[in-house]
Amino acid sequence: MTMIRAHFDGRGFIPDGPVPFRVNQAVTLHVDAAQDQPPSAEEVERGLQGLAELKKLADKKGCGNPNVDWSRESIYSGTLDDPR
Repeated sequence: MTMIRAHFDGRGFIPDGPVPFRVNQAVTLHVDAAQDQPPSAEEVERGLQGLAELKKLADKKGCGNPNVDWSRESIYSGTLDDPR
């Protein structure tokens, strides 16, 4: 039996990582709703990388707000300051 972490996007189950199956391979799912768990270090890092990419894009397009503190400490402390 293979265990796969996934989330439900409102239409279907999306794997949270690679899966060992071929495209269109039939499978049977036995679903247990996961307890709320804090994100893994890998998930946090991916999120931070995504935020950094968004900031770069906003800065490149000239639509970033230079007054927002995008530091890790600010994001996770709930004090993300945006003076708008």
